[in-house]
Amino acid sequence: MKGYNYDQMISNKLNFLEAAKNDYSVGTLKTIQTLFHKVEKFEELFNKDLCDFNILELKTFLASLRSSKTTVISSNVSRIRAYTDYAKKNNLTNIATPGVDLISNNDFDEILFHAKYEGKFVTYTELFSIVDKLKNYQDKVILVLAWNGIMGEGYKDMLSLKATQFNYKTATIKLANHNIKLDDKSCDIINRAISECKYLTYKDGKDFKTLNEDSPYIIKGRKYDNYTGEINPPLKENAIKRRMMMFKKILGVQYISNKSIWLSGIAWRLIELERQSNKVFTLNNIMEYLYMHDYRSNPSDIKGIMKLLKLKIEQENQL
Repeated sequence: MKGYNYDQMISNKLNFLEAAKNDYSVGTLKTIQTLFHKVEKFEELFNKDLCDFNILELKTFLASLRSSKTTVISSNVSRIRAYTDYAKKNNLTNIATPGVDLISNNDFDEILFHAKYEGKFVTYTELFSIVDKLKNYQDKVILVLAWNGIMGEGYKDMLSLKATQFNYKTATIKLANHNIKLDDKSCDIINRAISECKYLTYKDGKDFKTLNEDSPYIIKGRKYDNYTGEINPPLKENAIKRRMMMFKKILGVQYISNKSIWLSGIAWRLIELERQSNKVFTLNNIMEYLYMHDYRSNPSDIKGIMKLLKLKIEQENQL
């Protein structure tokens, strides 16, 4: 856009919406208005108007909308193209070939892929950059256990995991059917979580809650005076959910969840196995691995996550 500035950008979009009243229904105009609202942070990031986005910037924005169907992506592209044509007609852009003129149906699969996986799944490096920002080892260990494949329906496996199942010297966790070998960072965090006796709240960073040191579980609850219920009960599922909501808020990781970290860990270990065996795993190889470890997940989803993590690892290695 010529002489780009935020106020002018808003004015141009409002003028477009006014001019488009005869071309679109009221509902569609509201959808376009929502689209304009969602693109604002990307316009600020790229320092340009939507009509001036190149194809990479446009695909990045479209993927952020997390559309699950090509028809939705196609509709958004059509609306962006209409706005871009309006900008051209009114001499609001000096870009000869904006991204919306270059995008094609062949790009939609790539956009769908990033919409489904981007921002949800993490590499080993990304995981521990998140973990390092948490104050308490009792919080860190939730993410570390999920990464190492220990979660279960309703967090049952995670919450019922006892300290006696963890062996610091051998860096393993003993489960009913197999042992889990831990990396050094995971082993250290689990060990520190077991010995942690005070929980620092996130409100002001000064208030401590006393943890139940008599708890046999790795993830411990608070210690209450005059408690008359079950002796040393495991933490409840809702407590883990509340902590995950808090993590998302304070860390700004909107789309990451315990399940996405659990899936990331599975994909990461499969990538390591591929590297060690020097072969690319097929869906059948992935299915066999999931069955052997009793991981109830879709092999196609795991393959997609592996593809994303490989791209991220390649980017990390270039830094």
